[in-house]
Amino acid sequence: MKHLPIVLLILLAGCGGSDQAPDSIHFAFQPPDSMEFEGRILSERIRSFQGTTAVDTTRVFNHHTISRVGSGFEFSTVTDSTRMSRDGVSLGDPFAGLFDRITVVHVIDSVGIATEVRGYDSLYQMIDEQFDPEMAAGLHEVISPQMLAAGELDEWNSSVGELAGVELTPGVPVLSSEDLSLPSGLNLTLFQAKELIDTASIDSVPCARVRIIVHSNPGDLAEMLGQTKESIYEHYQLSDSTVEAINLSPITSQTYTELVVEISTLLVRSHQSSREMEMAVMTPEGVPSMGNLVETQHKLFMY
Repeated sequence: MKHLPIVLLILLAGCGGSDQAPDSIHFAFQPPDSMEFEGRILSERIRSFQGTTAVDTTRVFNHHTISRVGSGFEFSTVTDSTRMSRDGVSLGDPFAGLFDRITVVHVIDSVGIATEVRGYDSLYQMIDEQFDPEMAAGLHEVISPQMLAAGELDEWNSSVGELAGVELTPGVPVLSSEDLSLPSGLNLTLFQAKELIDTASIDSVPCARVRIIVHSNPGDLAEMLGQTKESIYEHYQLSDSTVEAINLSPITSQTYTELVVEISTLLVRSHQSSREMEMAVMTPEGVPSMGNLVETQHKLFMY
């Protein structure tokens, strides 16, 4: 049985109980114009390799604005504060404060898909102004505004963007797949399921709870959905040899996302996700060893 994290239990405490599930829901991104609200993010990153484990925790407090621009929207984020710790010890990271001075803007089209993220281009200038030349040069090497923007774009489109314009029926997952080419040269296919879990009223607002599962192993995806492996293999038209190759892959990746969204607007009340990746990593001695990365993130938005 999957247990809900504390952050979601707190949110659902304001519900009026589960509503009777509708036949289906068509999700459309239709937020009010010039809307301001607050957001809270708790992220944890656990890295394990050769018997050692490091835990990085980040707490972020944001202020958001959604404005209609033309036929689409702009979703602006200003960070009020950022707190970071490693293995329970607070980090006085001067770089974290740079984000408190940046306004990040997601450009959203009329459907609800993010097409561009602006704001990170000013990072290099801020670094040059705040740090000595040697430190600034080092930060230029490890920080990429383009990668930060791409990450923000992917995060939006893998949550709100995944649901925008989609119709879901309770108990009927929508299946898809995507082929990726990894920097290592390996190819990886990710199998995805979107599913409407249930509905409830939160602060008298009708909301839906949806889960999005992305897995590199379709057999494991079947188990998470409560379906037979054979039915999933048949849906994706996978041969026995393809299934065997997937089971022998040195890389395993899975992402589980659960969203509570307002049905009429697709505004997110709660966003919780976990991502786990396991892969063979070469040690300095040239010996393969399994490395593990687990990332969790909880977001709450207060309207």
